[in-house]
Amino acid sequence: MVRKLFLTLAAAASALAISGAAWADITVLVPSGSEGDGLRAAAADYAKLKGTKVETVQAPYANVFEQGANAGATKSGVFDIVLMDDPWIPFFAENGHLEDLTPYFKKAGLEGPDNDFLSKSLAICRNPYNSGPYVCLPYVGNAQMFFYDAAKYKEAGVEAPKTWDDVLKASKALTEGGGGRY
Repeated sequence: MVRKLFLTLAAAASALAISGAAWADITVLVPSGSEGDGLRAAAADYAKLKGTKVETVQAPYANVFEQGANAGATKSGVFDIVLMDDPWIPFFAENGHLEDLTPYFKKAGLEGPDNDFLSKSLAICRNPYNSGPYVCLPYVGNAQMFFYDAAKYKEAGVEAPKTWDDVLKASKALTEGGGGRY
């Protein structure tokens, strides 16, 4: 966990470093509220672990993009790390606001991120998408999952869905079979 935390913060700082700020003073821009809570806690742990000062700047979600984009466009160096939403990454990457992480992985003796990240979460972290070098790392991966009650499916004689069309078909069959509304 410590290695991952260090690698994530180190890589994110360099990837999202909109400046070359020294490691002794890291400034992190995070959304206010629950979205930034985890990163604020991780930053505090990192600061204790490394004996460095980490400042977290909080802003409403809608303002984080604007502040990060302005800092990137002006190369102001005001933020070292920006907690950004997945859809923002192409904008930041294509406008040259994110740094190639390859040298940081090599320095750490790694080929790239740990293999326990979801592949789709890592794909967006590459510029160009899924083929170029890593320019950021996932902090929270958006994994979509589908849960169902296997017993209800078996009882109704319905196969477990493999596609969204199957979900609709199974839901109709379960509803029509009197098993409730699905």
